Amino acid sequence: MIKYSVTLILIIFSLVCLTSCWDNVEIDELALVMGSGFDITDEGNLFITIQIATPTEHKGGRSSIEDDAHDSVLHLTAEGEDGTEVLNRMQQQLSRQIFLGHRAILVFGDHFATNGLDQVIDLFSRSPDSRFAGNVLTAYKTDAKSILNTEYPLEDIPSIALRRMQSEGNSFSITLDEFLSSLARKDKATITGAVSVIDGISGQFYFINHAAVYRDNRLAGYLDEEQMKIVLWRRGEIEGTYMTLDVMEKTDEFKGTVGVRFTGGKSVVEVEKKAGKPHIIVNYSGKGLVIENDTPLDLNEETTVNMVEKGFEKYAKELFEETLSYAQEDLQVDIFNFAEEVHIQEPRYWQEVEDEWGDIFSELKVTFNCDFHIISSGRTDQPSHMEE
Repeated sequence: MIKYSVTLILIIFSLVCLTSCWDNVEIDELALVMGSGFDITDEGNLFITIQIATPTEHKGGRSSIEDDAHDSVLHLTAEGEDGTEVLNRMQQQLSRQIFLGHRAILVFGDHFATNGLDQVIDLFSRSPDSRFAGNVLTAYKTDAKSILNTEYPLEDIPSIALRRMQSEGNSFSITLDEFLSSLARKDKATITGAVSVIDGISGQFYFINHAAVYRDNRLAGYLDEEQMKIVLWRRGEIEGTYMTLDVMEKTDEFKGTVGVRFTGGKSVVEVEKKAGKPHIIVNYSGKGLVIENDTPLDLNEETTVNMVEKGFEKYAKELFEETLSYAQEDLQVDIFNFAEEVHIQEPRYWQEVEDEWGDIFSELKVTFNCDFHIISSGRTDQPSHMEE
């Protein structure tokens, strides 16, 4: 009986110890970092900007015109030889403990990314409170500090605005976890959205109309808006994207264009080997709605619709071939992730060539096919401004 009593007491004591909060930190003791920006100085030092949510009530959007974004966030910068030194100097300026668990956005400055990410990769992967679900962006031809210091009219916290823009599509959205994983893989390209700041009537706005491509942990170059679309289509992420086609010659009355919003799109890749070398056949398929018809054409006629569809297929082929050439010659990065398909479909061959894929990709032969359908011409068939 005494033996059972002692055992019961030990179990109860253990449970009490396990449920205690011996290392807890109250939320009012934390500096919640919402965004981080990484730059490099002329001396080669690491320069970090962080955006901290101030201890005030935050709502989804601006509550009134008198609101001041500076009341919602605190910007802090520090410079050092490595991430540990920078974080220590930041902590020395704060009355609260830096906490990265709520970080929504990481921004790499153009110059920093070009010089390489090795300086901070270990910091991201090793830090216990680093949030791997946060999105990664690259500052398009500018520094990260300029991006994070921009006031955004629609949100109290600019980092939240960037995160929501990523979730809306029409750009490359990649989390820190996905970013680090792709850097470590030989069969998958690392691409982030590239953000810039533009001036508007009501202030400054973020603009994510480019993509940043990385090679060997460094920024290799950018994709423009049209090149982004053909790569997003390859990934099956084209839905909601807009594309405009020149259907006929421009006149005084019409621009000769038809605009389409994609409602879906995907691609299927076939890998063949010819004379010991891989040959890729990529089949694109997509569908969309006509949102603008700036031609005299009547989209109620089947022959006209077929002509427009064939025009989009031809444009997609030209855009793909142009983007592929740019990737092979300039970027030297397999942005279409053909290596991943080779890895899946020809695993033994991939084991033989994975270390040489860069050279193989530069001479890779690709056959492109496209099947595009217009599923609706909108509420009207002829241009609305055309006389009946």
